[in-house]
Amino acid sequence: MKQVHLQRYNEQGAFLFSALPNEKHNAEPGGFKNSFGNIDDLEQWQAEHPRYKNGNVGVDLSKSPLVVLDVDKHGTNGYLALANYMNTHGLDPKSIMKETYTELTPSGGLHAFYTWPSDKTKPVRTVGLLDGVDLLTDGGVIVAPSSIDGQNYKAVEQDGKPVAIAEVPDWLNKLMQGEKVTNKEQLSRTTRYSIDERFGMILDGFTKGQRNEQATSFIGWLLSYRIHPRKALEIAEVANSRSPEPLSYDELEKVYISVLKRENAKAKRKEANYG
Repeated sequence: MKQVHLQRYNEQGAFLFSALPNEKHNAEPGGFKNSFGNIDDLEQWQAEHPRYKNGNVGVDLSKSPLVVLDVDKHGTNGYLALANYMNTHGLDPKSIMKETYTELTPSGGLHAFYTWPSDKTKPVRTVGLLDGVDLLTDGGVIVAPSSIDGQNYKAVEQDGKPVAIAEVPDWLNKLMQGEKVTNKEQLSRTTRYSIDERFGMILDGFTKGQRNEQATSFIGWLLSYRIHPRKALEIAEVANSRSPEPLSYDELEKVYISVLKRENAKAKRKEANYG
């Protein structure tokens, strides 16, 4: 483990967790919540769980005073969307890598890290802040010196050194405020499952052979009632844990992210129609 990378996060009060080699998740009960505020405790945990010893490492954003701007280029080019936004507001897109700590991801994306004020409540994770650009505020995010399929997460350096993690800049605060969506009425929908069946999922989990379908419907149902996304995931975790054959945490999180993207897109269309 390259402590020089990880120490940077500890100095900012970040909590670190271990992920399996070549993976983005912690497969033990609790998942990314098996996180620690210092490297010694992390390494002690790894000693007790040897298969994680040479694995990847991530930051538990739920406990840490950090947020991450996640720029992707799968499908929609987030770099282009972010550059267009910043240029429109008289900002230099390249300034991000000069002003705060950033990492290049194995898939060609970019993670820009910012500190969040301790006296302010973090915003909700926002999928689609811009096309191909998400704001990560909770959950786990993999960081250097991790690798996926032989490709490394790499710290961007200036003058041979990584840049310090900066506070959330004004332009990002304004972007977050401008993208907030408030539905004027509850989204109506035809549901496949009754209320009784959904409460049954909480009590008995998801049915074998229908786990993904039921998890998708269940999370979407919770979000439709404007339940905080992180709370919706926590409730889904409880239901999943009671399933005869639970989904892995990684699988459940993929379902959650997919549904959250869908619900955010619906909310934006609703706001555009009625705003």
